[in-house]
Amino acid sequence: SKNADTNTLLVTEQCNNLCSFCSQPPKEVDDFYLYDQAIAALIEFNSSGQIGITGGEPTLNKKKFIELISKPSLYDNETNLHILTNGRSFSDIEFCKEIKNSTNSDNIVFGVPLYSHNPTTHDKLVGAKGAWKETIDGLINAIHAGFRIELRFIPTQDNYKELSSYLNFVSIFLYGIEQVSIMNLEPQGWAKNNWDDLFVSPEMYIKKSIDALNLSEIKGVPVRLFNYPLCSLDSPKLEKYAVKSISDWKNYYPDECQKCIKKDLCGGYFISAKNNYLIRPRPYYGK
Repeated sequence: SKNADTNTLLVTEQCNNLCSFCSQPPKEVDDFYLYDQAIAALIEFNSSGQIGITGGEPTLNKKKFIELISKPSLYDNETNLHILTNGRSFSDIEFCKEIKNSTNSDNIVFGVPLYSHNPTTHDKLVGAKGAWKETIDGLINAIHAGFRIELRFIPTQDNYKELSSYLNFVSIFLYGIEQVSIMNLEPQGWAKNNWDDLFVSPEMYIKKSIDALNLSEIKGVPVRLFNYPLCSLDSPKLEKYAVKSISDWKNYYPDECQKCIKKDLCGGYFISAKNNYLIRPRPYYGK
């Protein structure tokens, strides 16, 4: 829709990760025809904004992925893309070169989840042994190829205490990425099944992370906070990091938020967070 604030194309439900909080659990199905539908949609829609590409893992079929990012340009279509990928395919340096030679990679931002600087923790969260090494190798290749990279980090009970050391690791070893997006857990898909083992309240780590966030910017690593209601941050110092990031089709504001003076600045809640998964609103009413 031209009126939507976010448009995303699903190109496959297949994936080589099994993330414990996956909002779109993978399926072993022959669905690569979705790439062709996505190519046609990009050409027809010809957006002046940014279109999301998601899965599953969009780079799992390398041939179809190259077609996806290159064919629209044959029709003078230069749509900006935001592609969610686990980055493991980028460990193939020849694949990175093919991407670079096939399209204007300046029009693409790759969102790559890296959930820990510790291999064991990352591999546990993504459900794939050896995934951390492939992702790191892939990130290094992608950065050297000049790809635009957004790192994604979801705080869970397994990794929230290491946020400061994680950001320090990124600033030293992955210099050149565009930003780190710290993302509040979405209660959808497998996350609901594993909620009690995954979810950690923002108040347990956000305030302690102010110094870490400030330091990361000094080191040249911009950080943004996604999917957080402003009242869950409870700090004017942190509000500058917050992004209104929840897509309009899955976003809502509880009744308590309707008279909040910061509602227009706040990203609100996932509609899936109703009932058992809601961080209780603490609206700002002013004086």
